[in-house]
Amino acid sequence: MKIALNYFAEDVLKAGGKPELVHFLAENALDTANWMRDFVGIEWLDSLMFFGGHTVKRSLIPVGHSGSELITKYQAKAEEMGIDVLTEHDVKEILTQDGHVSGVKVETPTSHLTVNADVVIVTTGGFGAYPEMLYEYDNEIDEHIHSTNSPGAKGDGINMLEALGADLVGMEEIQLYPVCDVETGKLLYVGDTRLVGGALFVNKEGKRFIEELDTRRAISLAIKDQTDHVGYLVWDEKSSETTGTIHSHPGEAESLFNRGLLVKADTLEELADHFELDKEQFLETVRSFNEQSKNEEGPEFNLRMLGWTIEEGSFYILKASPAVHHTMGGVRINTNVQVLNADGQPVADGLYAAGEVTGGIHGSNCLGSAALSDISVFGRQAGQQAVEYIQNK
Repeated sequence: MKIALNYFAEDVLKAGGKPELVHFLAENALDTANWMRDFVGIEWLDSLMFFGGHTVKRSLIPVGHSGSELITKYQAKAEEMGIDVLTEHDVKEILTQDGHVSGVKVETPTSHLTVNADVVIVTTGGFGAYPEMLYEYDNEIDEHIHSTNSPGAKGDGINMLEALGADLVGMEEIQLYPVCDVETGKLLYVGDTRLVGGALFVNKEGKRFIEELDTRRAISLAIKDQTDHVGYLVWDEKSSETTGTIHSHPGEAESLFNRGLLVKADTLEELADHFELDKEQFLETVRSFNEQSKNEEGPEFNLRMLGWTIEEGSFYILKASPAVHHTMGGVRINTNVQVLNADGQPVADGLYAAGEVTGGIHGSNCLGSAALSDISVFGRQAGQQAVEYIQNK
């Protein structure tokens, strides 16, 4: 276990996160996942997934391959415990008095409220749906890059905490996700085939241009540089059956099939014809890769996961483009998830933050599935710290 934890911490630290936060994340990830299973009721798949940037397979995947498993189980647990979840309540300001949190100002569709509170935990997410703020910190993010984020991810929590004196860290560190809907920007779970069963990225010219398990940002920017700012992900029936991503996401797959963005065919030639790829070069790319992968020779771009091939029909091709997925920057915190100022001191007693609203954990790149570990580990820590604070108050 110690070796596995060290691998996890080392992988995350490569992107330059704060060591004390990264080690806290690694040391508590498994215990938190077990708590989510045993207390909240979240179901994990038996197999682990190999996400980009990881040294080994280590990522737990919820049943259904999406966040709906977490959301529905957390909601059910809240109802079981009598916890009210209020929607359409827009927090506009966090209130403090004499160095302590005192509450929040809230707007609803029909009223303005002041809610008194001894503790405020901010988990409002990042600013991935705010184009102006994104471009301010990273001008590589332009009109050729969509966003996977919900419309509400506009940095409101970051701005409210900064107004109280919170220090902001890593705001220029913005993560892109490579396999997204070219029309809507939605993250495509069908594309997860490349992470388990194996799939190749090619461009309009039929050539590979990046390692398929490189970091999300590296792949995304490589796709942006290709003809039409898109890439084409290719795999075969064996990879499809290994991952089950099409069967696990039938609604997504149907939409992609209907719009001609995901194609299934008996031959590779048909795939090339559909998207007007350079057919001769495309076939040579697949042939060369198959030969090298079988011999585990380390094909071009040093793909880390070898042994699989693209040779058993049916064959699939998915047209994809990059989108903003995660903003690594945010407010500075410590391992007790207290919001800190530039001097490293708590902004106010009883004020905590967790998840994408915070910065300093992931450095320049959030590894696949690490964001789920982040909000789960530090969110649970926030709850524990809040209880302890109230008990000692």
